[in-house]
Amino acid sequence: GQPNMVANAVAVRTCRNHVGLSLLVCVLALIAGAGAQRVVVPFDYGWRFTVDNTVQCPVFTKNTTDVRCNGLRKAPSAMTPQACREACCAVAGCLVWQFKSPPSDEHNGCWIGSCQGPPVTSAGWDGQVAEQPAPPVRPEPAQKNFSDSTWQVVNAPHDFLIALPYSQNASSKNGYIQRANGWYRKHFSVPSDWVNNGTTWLQFDGVYKVASVFFNGQLVKTYGGSNSAYTGFVVRLDNETDFSGGESLVAVHVDGSYGTEHWYAGAGLYRSVRLVHMSEVHFEFDSAFVPSVVTSDLASATLYPQITVLNPTASEFRGVVHVVVEGEQFINVPITVPAAGLFNATSSMKLDRVRLWSIQQPNLYTITFTLVSSSGSIMLDSETVTTGVRTLQWHVDTGFYLNSKGVKLRGFCHHDDFTAVGMAMPDRIWLYRAMATRGLGGNAWRMSHNNYRPSVYDILDATGIVAWDENRDLAQTGVQGMEKMVRQHRNHPAIAVWSACNEGGCVASGNETLFHEFRNIAKTNDPFRVFSGNMIGYPGPGTLTDAIDIQGMSHPSLDRLRHAHALKDPKPIIASECCSCRSQRGAYAKNSSQFSAFNGDCLQDQVNRTDSLDYVAGSMIWTLGDYYGEPTPIKWPQVSSSFGALDLAGFPKGGAYWFQVWWLLHSKQAAARPPLPSFHVVHIVEDNSPAEKPTPPNNVTYHVYTDAASAELFVNGRSLGKAANTAWMGWLTFSAPFEAGTLTAIAYDASGSQVVAKHERVTPGAPHAVVVTIDVPAKSTATGSKLLLDGHDVALIRATVVDAKGNPVTDASNNITFAVTSGPGRILGVGNGDPACHQPNQVSWRSAYNGLARGVVKATVDGATDAATRRMMRAIDTEAHLSPVSVLSPDSHSKPEDIVVTASSPGIASGSVSISTSFDTSTDGVLAAAKASLNDAFVLQ
Repeated sequence: GQPNMVANAVAVRTCRNHVGLSLLVCVLALIAGAGAQRVVVPFDYGWRFTVDNTVQCPVFTKNTTDVRCNGLRKAPSAMTPQACREACCAVAGCLVWQFKSPPSDEHNGCWIGSCQGPPVTSAGWDGQVAEQPAPPVRPEPAQKNFSDSTWQVVNAPHDFLIALPYSQNASSKNGYIQRANGWYRKHFSVPSDWVNNGTTWLQFDGVYKVASVFFNGQLVKTYGGSNSAYTGFVVRLDNETDFSGGESLVAVHVDGSYGTEHWYAGAGLYRSVRLVHMSEVHFEFDSAFVPSVVTSDLASATLYPQITVLNPTASEFRGVVHVVVEGEQFINVPITVPAAGLFNATSSMKLDRVRLWSIQQPNLYTITFTLVSSSGSIMLDSETVTTGVRTLQWHVDTGFYLNSKGVKLRGFCHHDDFTAVGMAMPDRIWLYRAMATRGLGGNAWRMSHNNYRPSVYDILDATGIVAWDENRDLAQTGVQGMEKMVRQHRNHPAIAVWSACNEGGCVASGNETLFHEFRNIAKTNDPFRVFSGNMIGYPGPGTLTDAIDIQGMSHPSLDRLRHAHALKDPKPIIASECCSCRSQRGAYAKNSSQFSAFNGDCLQDQVNRTDSLDYVAGSMIWTLGDYYGEPTPIKWPQVSSSFGALDLAGFPKGGAYWFQVWWLLHSKQAAARPPLPSFHVVHIVEDNSPAEKPTPPNNVTYHVYTDAASAELFVNGRSLGKAANTAWMGWLTFSAPFEAGTLTAIAYDASGSQVVAKHERVTPGAPHAVVVTIDVPAKSTATGSKLLLDGHDVALIRATVVDAKGNPVTDASNNITFAVTSGPGRILGVGNGDPACHQPNQVSWRSAYNGLARGVVKATVDGATDAATRRMMRAIDTEAHLSPVSVLSPDSHSKPEDIVVTASSPGIASGSVSISTSFDTSTDGVLAAAKASLNDAFVLQ
């Protein structure tokens, strides 16, 4: 049968090239044909979707006046009492709404939820209270006979909010996009040999924010809320009464009516979904763990593989767990699992001449667990884990050590969204961020303020980036999320810290028990890493400091750093969030509606504050990339932040060059520096066509970043003088009257005579043409060279408006339309990096912002998934013909076809580019590209 064919392929891959018992197990599994071995089928394609505007209100039985409930949460988009009432109606379980004017006051406005304790007297508040919550999610769209023929057909990962229009009436925190609910439905066929033969599950990597999952009309699970929306979960299907094989329906209602109330949080099936079938006796989800202990000389290590076997049957089970490392070393663990019980299979094995994971050489090991019957004749389950071996140490006075070598952590905080795709970020874009981090000299990454999709951690493992993993809320409602985060991510060598919370979420006065509960969760599930939180304010006794191992600090002043280090019982310190320096790409002047392109003064002050202190382990800059929401202090018309070194569309801003100069090219620790080539940089921040051209005697100030000993700036061949590069973490400044023409910066070596780098900016003429290039995948960004035709991969296309001489028109705003003119791709969406742009995201056109526009091209063919799995996908998916992705037949002899993309604009010449494609995951997949590009420079342009 199809499931056995897939499982047998897994068995062969597990044991290939190994002589011994594991080969015998593989052969026997192929011969046996019995037992329900694990089958994992991608379940992302062909979901029908619609926004759900249905509101079901509870029966409000009491009006409240001049009283205030505790325990409510703010609904910032509700600006009137009626809107506040509707906000409560839209949230499952809401019993109370309260409103006070003016809503612009952060303590007033709309608050909804359930009262905690008796209300208190407080003038000016109005609202209503219900005794019972609204009825549960309306069941009609979950029924098999419900007509969804007019619904949109989408693929997961999918963020449906990002396609909605901007509205000044919505919350600035959510990027001025109104929150909403949605319905997803997927029709599929359950294989007949799955019925009464094993267990069948849906595995969701994440749904935001509350998922109600229905199978054939019956509600089978509700999951989400608080921080659980950032962790994966499973839903069992085979124990439902209507699991009879054949035509079936999964429906998911997503309550996205509320988010973080802090930054943009999308909504929908924003991470991948899988259909999993396996034996009744099987490995427990998220139970595999392979910690290691390294000898003091770092020459060898001992692995301690462990995994849990579940036996829900009425009979005792006896079998063997085979553990294989790298297809060579193996160990057998006999097990006896009681009826309706579990067994924790543990073992150990020594690795001689261990290959350590590090920033320069992120070596990884593959460990495969295989569950077989006691006779060895039936393989029941198999799971593969990738991990790394390294040592992590933290010192109060000297910071962080990786494999006994001092490493100053230099990293960036992130939010998980990007132009055009919102929270449904494809892996290739995550790889772009990882390579940008390394290319700017970074070696660390903070998940803020929640943990991310599983593939992000795989990318960080492969690229040698040290990670801070973060739970959303330090609250009783966040306990499940904290435990799931640790269990789901603990095999990743990149992770060095478990963080319980962020800033205000780390303050729980009088709740010291909760601090230690979260610590115990982390230590019980992984005793090998430190526990922390991104704390705001002064640390010390009576705070989260009592429960943590290292002192995370958000935007610490020098006084707070000294205070923390001088405590009676000090903890190692890290600036887990710092350095919020705003800028906009190509913006010459700072004013009430925009930020300047130059922010080196802010970066020098804030980054040097922590970088220069030996006792501070490192800094996590806020942020690598701009993100939707939290425009501050400028609100509407801006809809995104402006803190990033990259803009919302991934184009580098001036600050990116500052980091490359001072972090990458001035790195003083070999163990901390990404293994990239050495080179020299000189970069003029301002272009030579400022929108506000000063007139004499007012001069233009030009800022030049360089790592070289000195640099000289020329205006139309006339030198403005040579300046020595002596200021630590500084820049060079030149001033002159504005003069159209050519600006040239030349950098020199220490002798002052040898030119080591050069940069020119030319005052452009009128827009003449669109030049189209590929930023991702590309050698220049260390992100590979081919787009993988796996149905998910994307390319980032750059459209540059140029004049008749090919010079970029740096203030151009031409409307640009992207089109796929041939090949297996489609325009997924667009962007331009303008924080004040209100044009739709998931269309094919976008105006240029300061000369640039972004097109996101997605593969429309899946020929990269292995043949056995594609055969299974085609057999299960009854509406494959409607999906935006065509799954190729396993018997297909199709060859990869290039995707040709054209960018056009009225009145100027069009441009086009050809994207090379591939079916080969082993050479052109995201992880393969990451490993192959470890030593490739990241070119800023």
